[in-house]
Amino acid sequence: MPEIVYYLAASLDGYIATPDGGVAWLAPFETASEDYGYAAFYASVDALLFGSRTYEQVLSFGSWPYPGKPCWVFSQRSLAPAQPELTVTARAPREVAAELESCGIRRAWLVGGGQLAGAFRAEALITEYIVSIIPVILGAGIPLFGAAGSEEKLELVEHRIYPTGVVHVRYRATKDLQGLPKTSKVSSPVEGFWQSYQESLMEDDPDRHRELPPAWGFGDGPEMADELGRLVCRGTKTATCTSLWELEHDGDPPPQPGDLSIILDGRGDPLCIIETMEVEIRPFNAVDARFAYDEGEGDRSLAYWRAAHWRFFSRASAPAGRAPDEAIPLVCERFRVVWMPQAPSTHATKP
Repeated sequence: MPEIVYYLAASLDGYIATPDGGVAWLAPFETASEDYGYAAFYASVDALLFGSRTYEQVLSFGSWPYPGKPCWVFSQRSLAPAQPELTVTARAPREVAAELESCGIRRAWLVGGGQLAGAFRAEALITEYIVSIIPVILGAGIPLFGAAGSEEKLELVEHRIYPTGVVHVRYRATKDLQGLPKTSKVSSPVEGFWQSYQESLMEDDPDRHRELPPAWGFGDGPEMADELGRLVCRGTKTATCTSLWELEHDGDPPPQPGDLSIILDGRGDPLCIIETMEVEIRPFNAVDARFAYDEGEGDRSLAYWRAAHWRFFSRASAPAGRAPDEAIPLVCERFRVVWMPQAPSTHATKP
């Protein structure tokens, strides 16, 4: 089945619109300089899913904002498709999810509304919840989910605090909720990836009995995770850095030589396994041209590295309540790829 992501903004008290469907309360938080990760998210999805009222509300905004992407509108009424790539259906969510899969769609945006989201959740079809919590209490309105449902445990994947007071959270449904009975024993893609790596090793290799390492993607959004992940797999990117402030804020220890990590793409799928080779803490203004080159980004120059990373650390420092400066302490890490699927493992040459 494809990934189905419920991506939306909600008030602090859990409403996505006023009782009459209004969303004007979002306007004060819309700025030209901040899209809250929307562009990167939109680029990561292959299709969109709408309830009929949400679809009609989008039509009222003017020109169709999603040209070129296939869309499904769930309705018992007869609705005129606004675009040739739009399908109106009265079928159940699971039937449509199967159709998405047959069309080769890997990731779909469940736009809303709450009733449709409740129907998808009832069939355990939502794989991710990405919510921008707006610092507004509406008191009444259209809720995130239109009907009560069973308890669902989620895993926090990402969170970010913006200067506007908006809090972005991303949760992934746990593996026993992917449309299977809770008694079923199913490995996640990451666990299966790790198992494949361990099975490729000799019996006496210490990594064969090692616990599952952390899995993460580079950057702060799907687009960057895809781009930098590709550079790692090509061997272009062999270094990375993280703000020490960010690690301290999140309660995470700095990496250590010998640590393994599973690198994910923008969809959360595993790409490769890396091993940390060396770690050094340097201020931002002490990063040299060699390290910038090893990071492998852009034209690999120090000037490019400084400009790109200043923008990144300006965003990443906000949740920790810190303003970036030239002395930001950076955890500078060099690593190597030890395993990729269908590629010879370099782990065998490990001294």
